[in-house]
Amino acid sequence: MSGVEKVLYFSAAISADAIHSQYDVPDLVNEAQVSEGFPLINLGAWNDDPIVIQAIKEKIDAQMY
Repeated sequence: MSGVEKVLYFSAAISADAIHSQYDVPDLVNEAQVSEGFPLINLGAWNDDPIVIQAIKEKIDAQMY
């Protein structure tokens, strides 16, 4: 991976911390063929992050008018 220092990932379709976001997805990502010690960082589920809530609210509001 030329020029790449780390990979950050999260499960966009999984909204809450659960076995899928905390174990299943990381296990699958860690099967990637990357150099030993290359950082693959799980950002976890988005849960109730205010930025995500605001984005969802904006989408809903846009459909209400």
